[in-house]
Amino acid sequence: MDSLQDDIQHLNEQLLLIASDPELGERTLKMLLASAPIIQRIVAASSNAVSTAIRCRIPLVTFTAALEDLAVLNPRAWRANSAVEIPVALQELTHFALEFAHDLVRAHPTVARMYFGLSRLAADGLGGLALKHLLTLSRRHGVLLRLRAADQPQLWDRLLIGERCSGPRAYRISQQMALLSLGAE
Repeated sequence: MDSLQDDIQHLNEQLLLIASDPELGERTLKMLLASAPIIQRIVAASSNAVSTAIRCRIPLVTFTAALEDLAVLNPRAWRANSAVEIPVALQELTHFALEFAHDLVRAHPTVARMYFGLSRLAADGLGGLALKHLLTLSRRHGVLLRLRAADQPQLWDRLLIGERCSGPRAYRISQQMALLSLGAE
């Protein structure tokens, strides 16, 4: 399970690194369907706040309905859909999230469904894809990720609690809020 937590931390770290980029941050968070108050909180967050969110033990992104639809189709039936230019950093984040979810579906399907908001059918479809298909999805099929709890500022206040509180207590609060968000998607 340590590698699972390492992958979650890496995913969250990459997300928040993109969000902190002055040129990409706000645009990327909008693409991930984050509300304006949450974009403000994340962009303005201190390094302590970001650290607690990174270590919350739950992926801070989930998959969109578009991925649900694509995962159940035969890859030959996919049609490229990139009406919007997706930043390379977001494509790479999507690719990592897809590979992580793919591996997790194969090892722990229920956990993968819970972490990424996947239906059973979509999880099965994602687990059956070849790795080359994951790369194709991340590059040519638009935005497939959305921010977890993208319209819940109170939850994000707690995920970013490291700004107001530090140490083990901050991590515990952040982890509890992340776990509570699993059922709210």
